[in-house]
Amino acid sequence: MPAANSLTRPFYSLWINGPAGSGKTRAALGFPKVFAITFDPTGLDIIYEPENQKLRENLVWHVPLNGLALSDIFKVTEQPGEDSLYGALALARKLGSEGKIETVLIDGFTYLATHKWDHICQDEQIETKRGGLDTQKMYGRLSVYLNQF
Repeated sequence: MPAANSLTRPFYSLWINGPAGSGKTRAALGFPKVFAITFDPTGLDIIYEPENQKLRENLVWHVPLNGLALSDIFKVTEQPGEDSLYGALALARKLGSEGKIETVLIDGFTYLATHKWDHICQDEQIETKRGGLDTQKMYGRLSVYLNQF
């Protein structure tokens, strides 16, 4: 039997889905050593509620990306940083390899999806205001993008 310290611990990917205020962020912040990337304009405001004080101890790093230009949010890079989604994920990988974080939280997924669709429309000059929005096209394109994660 191999030594306990040579075993690789399992890694999980969880999707917590629910309506606003249902406790998704609160549940995610219950995990240890959280690195949070947020897209919701309110960020992680819930950690300042008195009943959530213990959750603050789990939050190691916070990268708020809401409010940045779309070209900045989706700038592809391998360099760790806090100025794009890819930079934040590279930073999370770096901090994870150093044992400083154990959990990556992408919070405000609806905002992320909306930002990405707006980015696609900007890049490809897709008109979404006149003639209605082709939601089937939107969801198809977004699913290709989101499957990267």
